[in-house]
Amino acid sequence: MTAIGKVLVFTVLSAASSMAFSASVPAQYTACNGSDSQRAFGLTAATSCLAYGSGNINGNASDPFLTSANGAGYEFISNTENSSAWTEVTSQGSSRAFSFSIDPTLWASYDSLAIGVKVGNNLDLSWAVWSVESLASAFEVFIAPKQGAGLSHFNIYGSGDGPGTGVDNPTPVPLPAAAWLFLSGLAGLVGFHKRKAAAKA
Repeated sequence: MTAIGKVLVFTVLSAASSMAFSASVPAQYTACNGSDSQRAFGLTAATSCLAYGSGNINGNASDPFLTSANGAGYEFISNTENSSAWTEVTSQGSSRAFSFSIDPTLWASYDSLAIGVKVGNNLDLSWAVWSVESLASAFEVFIAPKQGAGLSHFNIYGSGDGPGTGVDNPTPVPLPAAAWLFLSGLAGLVGFHKRKAAAKA
């Protein structure tokens, strides 16, 4: 094999190895990326990956998550850009994991919450959004490879109107309506009994 051939094989194998590593999400995280992507995302306490892509998720009218089919029904709640809001918990080569938490009282106002994370734009994926477990408030996000300091920001999205169990409270039947239904049924039974007694006589 020629020297050029060896270089090409080495380059292809290195690229494949790098891509396989970067797209691998540890088992404790719910992955949110395509199998052929250059960047991998993962989140703990997540039920499913809702969407991922390039560009920016910022909560405005053109937010690619909110305008996607999976973002239907969600609204933007808040955005946290301050790096003091998360803590780096693991660092292995170009992979990083960060822990952060959200206000647990948000569950009183929404049936479902979603967490979106944003990193730099130099690879094919720069953001990902997950639906999270009911009542969860503490999370850890995995990014491989990270860019810059790691996270640019994370967003919180909400859907529904509470109380956070995924099912709205049933609307109670007003007492006057329930009383009228009961009295109507009782009157019907009395009338039926009188008619039956009159028929026997």
